[in-house]
Amino acid sequence: MNIILIVVDALRKDRVGAYINSKNSLTPNIDELAKNGTMLMQHTTVLNGSAPVIVSLFTGCYPSTHGIHENGYKFPNNFKTITEHLNEYNYTTCGVVSSGIISSLYNFNKGFKYFYDNSKYDKLTLWAKKQGTIRYKIRKFLRNALFKFGLFNTFVVTYDKTNKRILNWLDNNYKEKFFLYIQYFDIHEDTYGERNKSKDKVKNYDENIKIIDSAIGELINKVKKLNIFNDTIFIITADHGEDLEEAQHGRKISEDEFSVPCIFHKPELIPIKKVDNLTRAIDILPTILDINGFTLPNNIDGVSIKKSIFENVNLVDEVFLESYPLFGDIKGIRTKEWLYLLRNGNEEELYNIMKDHKLKSNIAKENKDLCLKFKIKLKKHFSIKYEPGERDEYTKQMLAKLGYVK
Repeated sequence: MNIILIVVDALRKDRVGAYINSKNSLTPNIDELAKNGTMLMQHTTVLNGSAPVIVSLFTGCYPSTHGIHENGYKFPNNFKTITEHLNEYNYTTCGVVSSGIISSLYNFNKGFKYFYDNSKYDKLTLWAKKQGTIRYKIRKFLRNALFKFGLFNTFVVTYDKTNKRILNWLDNNYKEKFFLYIQYFDIHEDTYGERNKSKDKVKNYDENIKIIDSAIGELINKVKKLNIFNDTIFIITADHGEDLEEAQHGRKISEDEFSVPCIFHKPELIPIKKVDNLTRAIDILPTILDINGFTLPNNIDGVSIKKSIFENVNLVDEVFLESYPLFGDIKGIRTKEWLYLLRNGNEEELYNIMKDHKLKSNIAKENKDLCLKFKIKLKKHFSIKYEPGERDEYTKQMLAKLGYVK
């Protein structure tokens, strides 16, 4: 069975027509797979930054385990990737990525036999990043001025060039059993209208979703033309969403940024259904292995959600979240019902996300026992030390009851 994993950078769940039953969908090609496969309705990412999530997706580990919390750091060598697992089962592995932050320069080609990125300019971009003052960066000139005048983009491979690489590779390798990982970055890069020349950021965002959906449609048609569609499992997801009010991400923990689409599709294997159980980005690696009947690693944070997909079994009770650390210290726990946030280690927020999707009503003060339970779990997961005076007698009793601290 071939495996195609597509990560659409910054794709919000509410922009995928199949998730919202939209008659005027932006994503007809993604919808076609979704409506004939399994849609994970409560799928949650672990951080709202690209590189850390890709490491989590490829290792099955939280950022607190693999240690990558920001872009600009190399993929850690001491964690085994999905590609390295599949190499052991004689898969031909190929990665085609559009963003310089997950390029071979940062070791994101780890385990791949074939890997296509923007390495021609990645080293130049990395050097330029270190030059100049905060206001006058050579990197900013390279990305904006040169691209604006149509010369070249030093940071991003656009969808059309990405697809050209993909389709050419498939022409030469479709007869082999393969794992193909694709990352489209156009939505993330072009929210500000460099392509569409519009000041309306939401309009730009939606237009770029249409473009990426067309690119995915072109890929699907190619797989069908090569007569391997029925023997290929597609997994389509996003690394994180986007805050369209501010046209950015990383500065908060919200449903719009952390609740992302995830679709599994393969004819005559993956059931046509919607799964309402909680699932996580770290669960994709073990699930791919489990669906293929391969041995599961025992040193990861994620679990196989195969039984959620095939049997509606609830396997995940909670997911730990963290915002991009450059913009502040926000950590959280999400369950199907609750979202608990802790800012700067002490400021608490609690939301009933089943009733308050937009997080308008902080009910932490009215639910102190529940907040304390979440706070203990969160501090244990992130190894956050307790402040002086924080351990009153009630807290000590709760800690002992839950078995987290002596």
